[in-house]
Amino acid sequence: MAALDTLKVFISCVSFLFCFPISIKGEVVHITVLTVGYTAIETSSNVEYQCYRSEPDEDATLSFGRSAPITTDTPPPSATIHPSDGDVLLVKFSDHGDTWHTAGFGPFYCEAAKDARDVTRVTTFFQRSDAKFIPSGGVFTKAVNVNDTGVVISMTNRDQPDDNGNVITWRKDGGDVLTQFEGQTSINFSNPIDISDQGIYEIYYHGERYQNRGGIYRLIVRECPAGRWGPPECYGICDNCYNGGVCDDKSGLCICPNNFMGDNCLNICSNTHGNRFGLECEYRCSYRDDNVPYCRGNLFCLPNPYGCSCDVGSRGLACDSDCDAGTYGPGCSQTCHCADVSSCNSFSGICTTGGCQSGWSGNNCQILDICEAGYFGSNCTDKCHCMGDVSCDKTTGECPQKCALGYSMHDGQENCQGSTMATVLRIQLPGFNWSVQYSNHARLIPYCNTVCSALQPRLFSTGNYVWFFDHMYGSFCSQALTTTPIGSALLVVFLLSAPDLRPSASDQQPSASDQPVCSGPPAVYSRLRTVRLQTNQTTKRASPGIVSCWRAKDPTHKEI
Repeated sequence: MAALDTLKVFISCVSFLFCFPISIKGEVVHITVLTVGYTAIETSSNVEYQCYRSEPDEDATLSFGRSAPITTDTPPPSATIHPSDGDVLLVKFSDHGDTWHTAGFGPFYCEAAKDARDVTRVTTFFQRSDAKFIPSGGVFTKAVNVNDTGVVISMTNRDQPDDNGNVITWRKDGGDVLTQFEGQTSINFSNPIDISDQGIYEIYYHGERYQNRGGIYRLIVRECPAGRWGPPECYGICDNCYNGGVCDDKSGLCICPNNFMGDNCLNICSNTHGNRFGLECEYRCSYRDDNVPYCRGNLFCLPNPYGCSCDVGSRGLACDSDCDAGTYGPGCSQTCHCADVSSCNSFSGICTTGGCQSGWSGNNCQILDICEAGYFGSNCTDKCHCMGDVSCDKTTGECPQKCALGYSMHDGQENCQGSTMATVLRIQLPGFNWSVQYSNHARLIPYCNTVCSALQPRLFSTGNYVWFFDHMYGSFCSQALTTTPIGSALLVVFLLSAPDLRPSASDQQPSASDQPVCSGPPAVYSRLRTVRLQTNQTTKRASPGIVSCWRAKDPTHKEI
């Protein structure tokens, strides 16, 4: 099942004196940045970037700025309304004089904010036509995973320095010179990739930086290994993303490229010339007809960790070249699996004649006959949850041996089932943010003492404990609190899965004299199940869960 959507729950039962709203966040705000004239800011008659909001985020607030101070920290011109669409905002450089022939060089962003959602920043890029360095692969961004090895940033020098003594120089995020890479046109990361490696890298000849003819490249680092989400432990299994889609390491959801949509990016929006973008392919570069690739020549950037790419069927830094035979999709980055490679449609990957190669199926021949480890089903989109992440039966999902921790075989079922986990959550109370991240193994990432430390200034009185009851394993986790008395302790339980897991009046609450059973990571990871959501089985997404609140040491509770 796909990772669950963002939910918003309001709680009104903190003792008799308090009423605190609790907002739950996780999924990005869905915006697309379309960039025009980005490879020739000093010669193009139209240089701008446009920010599109997709449903259900059309009410998000947008702001614009410079992502890093590459040669200057001058903010971009003020945003204006798109002349053809009042819901779209744009920043236009070409209407503001020659200053932007140089000041327009660098990375710029559109940022979207919305209540109960994560602030989402999408960065795009501009350079001069006479740039002395360009990305060797014809793209401005690369997304990698934490602990990846062999990662390389490679740039091509198109022109020589003004003086032979002007050596190649690198900076990151507009900061200090990276002296260890002096004289090189590439950066080879010798150690496994770390979060600190992500950023915007700038290359130029020493003494020529302020000509603004250098090159820029952005390295995006997912905080989880490939196929996983929910940092820092990353126990969650990503939705299986097809056609160039990328798994969001914070939510497990797929971020789909132009012309593809759906939970797994399997739905093809157009088989002609693309001309579709947005979460539901609701936008077009032109509404005149679909027989011309109107989106060609523009750069499209999406929320992290996707980055930027050309439209489907186009490649190259200027996004103005056709795909090579046997490739298709965004930036021609996907491989066709047609029996007759020449029949592959470069916009959709559909094979017009001859069908799929042996071992492949699906509407555009992208589904393996044998699913990758962790997935099963006709489209390899269901998740196995097998011990050791081994492969399961493609049809039934049955694991060869045991289920993963937190999953079991339910009556009448062949595959491992358990608590279907939600996205990363952020619970907000007045005065602080409590970030809660959990995984398919139902392990709470913030430790007991971290949670209690965050909550105690507002909710708990001296000598009280906060208790987390694990309804699966029947165990408690507690932490003592030492604050000025302000009210009763609060226990909030979000439930997921079967109704018989809901707390009842017969559940025994521990007394404050009991000894804590967990005080750090090991016990918490193995026993604690604090936050759950109840699944609405009739829909693909989740519905708000049962929320129970009661005083410490009081076995009665009220469901709201």
